[in-house]
Amino acid sequence: MSFSGGSGRSFGGGKKGFSPSQKKEKKKKQEFHKHRVKFTSEEHLDFEQLKNRLSIGLDRLGNQIFSTEPGGYDFSHWMGSFNLLLDDFEEKAPSENLPKEYFDSRQRLTAKLLAPVDFSSIDTEIKSLEAQISSTQEKISDIARRAELEKIQERHDSASRIDELKKERVESDMELNKARTLLEEQKKAEAKKSVFGKMFSRSGPSSSKATQSKIDSLTAQKKQIDRDLESLLAERAKKQSSKKNRSEEITSLQAELESQQQALGELQAQKQEKMQLSEKRKEITKSLVQVISGIQLQSEPPQADEENKSDFVPLN
Repeated sequence: MSFSGGSGRSFGGGKKGFSPSQKKEKKKKQEFHKHRVKFTSEEHLDFEQLKNRLSIGLDRLGNQIFSTEPGGYDFSHWMGSFNLLLDDFEEKAPSENLPKEYFDSRQRLTAKLLAPVDFSSIDTEIKSLEAQISSTQEKISDIARRAELEKIQERHDSASRIDELKKERVESDMELNKARTLLEEQKKAEAKKSVFGKMFSRSGPSSSKATQSKIDSLTAQKKQIDRDLESLLAERAKKQSSKKNRSEEITSLQAELESQQQALGELQAQKQEKMQLSEKRKEITKSLVQVISGIQLQSEPPQADEENKSDFVPLN
């Protein structure tokens, strides 16, 4: 049995009326029409969406706040997010749509972000304030220590000495009263003796004179005790006044300390703000958004069509 090829149908069961050369020509024509325009309206919309998404992401990054906790979200993490966002955009956006100005802007702005920040001035102010705070705290502690020592000293010395003097004065008063009573008795006894008896008496010095001498000594002693008591009480009053002055001094120093600590807190906040690079990050992300917004979708160069046309041979 033999098969005839005159029926106009290929052995492989191809479609009627198309030869292999005709199918090849048709496929070439279809491919030409398929690639003639680089982007469709749908692709143009996708590119705009990429730009919008990147702009929103950059705006969010520009307003992020770093963590103050050790190991928290900081500038290194932020830079990672920044680069990842741009890399993702560049990967999804056709390279021919990203002009050289975009890459130059990214490089320039990234270098600006990574430029070291000068903290020398603010660090000098912080160190100066820390030294002032330390000095003020030391003054307060020194006053408190002296006050405590004086309190202990007063408790052991002044108070006990005053009590001792008061006791001596009481004892002196008792002895004086006894001596005065004795003196009166002696004077009465001596008054009863006759003048003749006094003249020829072999007794020693008059007992009343000795008693009077003792009274004079006790009186002088009592006066000295009173003076000592008065001096100690005056010293105590002076110390009380000194305590009041110290209290006022401490109050003044504490107010000064609070002011210094507040100023230090403000400086540290300023340094933290600089470390956050808040203004710089906002400025740079805003600049990049402007650059990206200005990028226009690029159409395919005209010569590409001419090249495709040169390979196309129309059917007669």
